[in-house]
Amino acid sequence: MIRCIRWGTLTLALLVGSVQAQTQSGSISFSVLDEAKIVHVTQIELQASAGVVTTLSAIAITQRTELRQSAGSALARTLVVGNETAQTQEFSVVLLLDDAQVQFSFDGRTEALHRFSLEANQQKRGELRFPALSEAGLHNFVLVVFYVVELGDTQTQGIFTPYADSLLVGDEAAPDASAARPADDAFLQGQPVSLSAGLPPRGLSLSTAQMPDAESDLLASPLRLRVEQAFSYFVHVRNGMPRQGEVDEFVVIALLDGMQIPIDEGAQMPVAYFTLPRNGLATIPARLKAPSAPGDHTLDVLAIRNPYEYLLSRGSLETLHTRLLLEVN
Repeated sequence: MIRCIRWGTLTLALLVGSVQAQTQSGSISFSVLDEAKIVHVTQIELQASAGVVTTLSAIAITQRTELRQSAGSALARTLVVGNETAQTQEFSVVLLLDDAQVQFSFDGRTEALHRFSLEANQQKRGELRFPALSEAGLHNFVLVVFYVVELGDTQTQGIFTPYADSLLVGDEAAPDASAARPADDAFLQGQPVSLSAGLPPRGLSLSTAQMPDAESDLLASPLRLRVEQAFSYFVHVRNGMPRQGEVDEFVVIALLDGMQIPIDEGAQMPVAYFTLPRNGLATIPARLKAPSAPGDHTLDVLAIRNPYEYLLSRGSLETLHTRLLLEVN
């Protein structure tokens, strides 16, 4: 009997050790500070097991006060990115101001795309300085931090909940909408679809079919393209419940290797605008030209919900995101 108990205990210990070896976990975070005050904080706790990464928890809090600048002055904040995992992780940061990617200063460098890696249990902290604005009125911005996280041999990629806010330039009262909002006729009107409609699923998806009817019609990584190949596809956004009244406004932005490209390279406007009612669906034609350099590349598509209102609530601006990995040969 004693031998059986010892054997069972040893077996249990081996099993527990095996599970622990296969399961990796940790958290990543980013926050924005106004001096010592936290303006925005988001943290994601991840776990990898059996080759699959799952999100155990995710929090995001934005605390807003009126941001007002005189013409020609620049907004300054502190950006902190943290890696509380056992491996080195990769991050990149972009700033979208009035729907356009702009150069900004971080940690003493001024670029449109800031890439850096963080070793295990390390933190990067630096001054964030926006470009100076001269046009009076309401300007909305979205600061996006992308991550590529490896836990053991498993990788996941995505974005944190972005830091988004409204910036008033000048002494005038806040207008009804941001200077970036186009005229009403620039918005594509999405249409309601049946609740039973399976595809495209709620959220943001890409496909080569204007109306995909099977999961296999949706684009998945890796997408293989030839060097400088012209590629046409569709961006699908489906809305469940509007967050603002009966209709939500969206803007769609595309980034190739972290740099903004037009949604349709042949169109005059670099971004796409549309509205979605309850359970509405919008399908936007898109085209891109594959990079001239062979190798691995990324296509990020963002659909930002209601970006033109004056943001004064504590809530975070919702940004739908999908990333497509490109293999260019």
